[in-house]
Amino acid sequence: MSYMIDLRVLELLCSRICHDLISPVTAINNGMELLDDDPGDMLDDIRDLLMNSASEGSGKLQYFRLAYGMGGSPDGQIGIGTAADLTLRLEKHEKSSIKWPEDRERMLPRLAIKAAMNMVLMALEALPRGGEIVVDVGADGPVVTARGRGARVEEGNLAVLAGDVPVDTLTPRTIQSYFTRLVVSAAGGELSAETAETDLVTFRSAIKS
Repeated sequence: MSYMIDLRVLELLCSRICHDLISPVTAINNGMELLDDDPGDMLDDIRDLLMNSASEGSGKLQYFRLAYGMGGSPDGQIGIGTAADLTLRLEKHEKSSIKWPEDRERMLPRLAIKAAMNMVLMALEALPRGGEIVVDVGADGPVVTARGRGARVEEGNLAVLAGDVPVDTLTPRTIQSYFTRLVVSAAGGELSAETAETDLVTFRSAIKS
């Protein structure tokens, strides 16, 4: 099944990636500028800044490459361990813990992995104060729960999940939900968010294996 992507969707995705990368890249640039001066006894702090920022930028790029791009085998399957390892690098620089299933050798269709990874990004957005994210992959496809104080899905994103938002009204705050819904749809599922329980959001993909 083929899906056409509107130019606005591509622009907003690119803006999101740039937004998420600008902080570590800017920190690396600032650290290099400090090295050009006489760092004195700040050398260890500058080294820590450079190492942490480089780790954050690299981790995000590798995660985005699979979640948004053509990482992995285009028509094949990807191991849960691959996604878990990429998520671990992302998690180091987030407020929330992220847990994947322990059967790391289990293989899933590429689109199912992409769906789960994008659902994790939605879960991070749903936890502005941090919390715990758990990924489960059963017979009904990836399910991602986000538990933490103030967990919520903004109304604009709920509208996107319901299919009520035209492409020309998408914003940087809703593009992740829109793209995730596209990936889930391409995998033959339907994305939904359950928000009835306080401090808990559950994202379901309903992708049949």
